[in-house]
Amino acid sequence: MKGRAHPSRSCPTTTERSGMSIVLACVAALILTTMPATAVSHLEVRDGQPICLPQQYVPASFPGATWQQIDIDGKPVMEARRDGDAVGYLFLSHQLDKMVAYSGKPLEILVALTADGTIEQVDLIDHHEPILLIGIPEQVLHDYIDQYEGRNIEQLLRDNIAGRSQISLDGVSGATVTALVADQVVYTGARIIAQEIGLLARAGAQAARLNERFEKLTWPQLAEKGLLRHVTLSAAEVHGGSSAAEEDWLDLSFGILNQPSLGINLLGEEVYQSLLADYPGKTLLILLNNGSYSFRGSGFVRGGIFDRLQVTQGLEMIRFRDTDYHYQFRIALEDAPSIHEKAIFIVPTATFNGASPWELEVLVSERFFDTSKSKTFMHFKAPFEMPAEYVIAPQAAFGDLGNPSMMGRIWSGKIVWICLYVLLWTIVLLSFAFRERISKNRKFLERFHLAILFCSILLLGIGQKGQPSVVNIFTFVDVLRSGSGLGIFLTEPFLFVSWICITVGTILWGRGPFCGWICPFGGVLEILHTVRNKVIPRRWHKMWEMPDHWHHRLKFIPYVTFLGLLGVSLFSLNLTEMIAEMEPFKTTWLVGVTNRPWYLALYWVWLLVMGLITVRFFCRYLCPLGGYLAILSRFQIFKLPRRNFCTVCKICTKGCSTRAIDEQGVIDSKACFGCLECTNQMNDAAVCPPLLKAEIWEKYEEGTRVSA
Repeated sequence: MKGRAHPSRSCPTTTERSGMSIVLACVAALILTTMPATAVSHLEVRDGQPICLPQQYVPASFPGATWQQIDIDGKPVMEARRDGDAVGYLFLSHQLDKMVAYSGKPLEILVALTADGTIEQVDLIDHHEPILLIGIPEQVLHDYIDQYEGRNIEQLLRDNIAGRSQISLDGVSGATVTALVADQVVYTGARIIAQEIGLLARAGAQAARLNERFEKLTWPQLAEKGLLRHVTLSAAEVHGGSSAAEEDWLDLSFGILNQPSLGINLLGEEVYQSLLADYPGKTLLILLNNGSYSFRGSGFVRGGIFDRLQVTQGLEMIRFRDTDYHYQFRIALEDAPSIHEKAIFIVPTATFNGASPWELEVLVSERFFDTSKSKTFMHFKAPFEMPAEYVIAPQAAFGDLGNPSMMGRIWSGKIVWICLYVLLWTIVLLSFAFRERISKNRKFLERFHLAILFCSILLLGIGQKGQPSVVNIFTFVDVLRSGSGLGIFLTEPFLFVSWICITVGTILWGRGPFCGWICPFGGVLEILHTVRNKVIPRRWHKMWEMPDHWHHRLKFIPYVTFLGLLGVSLFSLNLTEMIAEMEPFKTTWLVGVTNRPWYLALYWVWLLVMGLITVRFFCRYLCPLGGYLAILSRFQIFKLPRRNFCTVCKICTKGCSTRAIDEQGVIDSKACFGCLECTNQMNDAAVCPPLLKAEIWEKYEEGTRVSA
């Protein structure tokens, strides 16, 4: 520790200017208002007080250098250049890190960083800390931040994260929280600049992310799967074996709420969705403590700062304030233990990634000899890594994901299901290729179609909960815009295979193969309608159909919803996912209707009722994924064949349940679900007029149906 008294500081300290603040403020204001617009001021009036700007310290830090202001992450930083090369950087801490201290205002700390990452100079410029204004000498904090000078930022960060900080807290025990805030802002600002100039590695553009997998889990299962990490620490461990009491000194469970299997199970669907809406794009960390040591600490009580907790990831250190703290919630799990201290922390930095490994660190101060300066600070670390089954990993190649075998394990664990799924698609595409044979017998076609739909429901819906969604398209667009690798899609085998098959099937035969045969929710609606037709007399069927004038208006809604969601996704993928709840797929397969808010459950029931009344109501009039596939169907290669006579014959038109055939007998590929009933009628010698024999044609004109 240097312990110098700073006689040469060119700005007055807080205690020195207490009697002359008004005079200085007036002088500063006069300078600012009378100087030329191009001049550089060394003073700025903020909250009625003059403060020093970085330019005032330029000559002392880098003599002979020329200075210019640059933007780093959209924030102003002064860059020193000598002989055309950058040799250093100056910044005010609050401009790169907005964390505030006890007073609710930031510490103004000026940091000079050399181009090789050495902290050349650190000066406390301004503060409003009440604890330093009422008895603790301000020199204590000056001496503390002097310890940064001459040290390399990378080494400081690595030592701090490893719990071997070179910056001693001795002598600032009365202002520990203020010192921790100083740590935060100096480290953050220096790290941002070091990453910008290439001294420290940035997090890669291809970042792992959490998937949306949901499982209904109990409290023990959450811990067993690793979604909820549980750590305990006894008083004996804390005090070096000197105490056997309070064995539950720390009894902490924690995890990332953004993953639905943890968030929904712990909080319930409605509270979970509300939190995501309240904090869009933020990582939510839950802490549940039953130990005698509170994670809030005196810093929170006095100044709203959690001085006993920090989170580290890579070289980033994160601390929390009361504005990052959410405590009014209830644990929804019935088998959860009684918990006396609980909190949700909103991670304040966007660079934190809950899908990547991180550490929760509890800071414990141990006092010796009952003196205020006889403290040692111990760091208890609890690492956390999201289980692989809940993570979409970044890289595109097998065996190149940090864990070399993880991608292989993901695929090998689902290889049987994937083979069955590919087989199902192969059968469907072959059915379209050989449609005349498949549709030759009407009863066989109907039964075969229902069998394929049942297989899809069991395999894709119930078995793997892998219903493709329109959100997958927007995620793909977002990945293209961000420049991230497309390899993240390999980590979801079913979705990856699905979109290859959907794209190929739609280009070949239109939306029919997926929408009409593979989509599991569409299969549910098709089967419900088939059961309805078996139960209700045939003469009543037409009474339940959508009137023509409504049909011709509603059929454009899927296109509007798809294009609208696509536009929203360009600005906010989170908002898009919320609006895309109009798709009932998550409610049906992934989460379950009993785990959804009442309004989504009611919407789901309404869709089923409408599906009973009108064949495939959701698919035809609401589905945004269907709108996308309908647009893609305009480029299909193979059209269902028609005859010239189809322009005058109305048999197929009247028989098409989805009204995909117009009055001229032309099939609209955008509305065709590929049931192949028109192919059956077109090749039925007892139904299609051009194939009728003369004697059968006469009976046909008389209105008598003759079976083949």
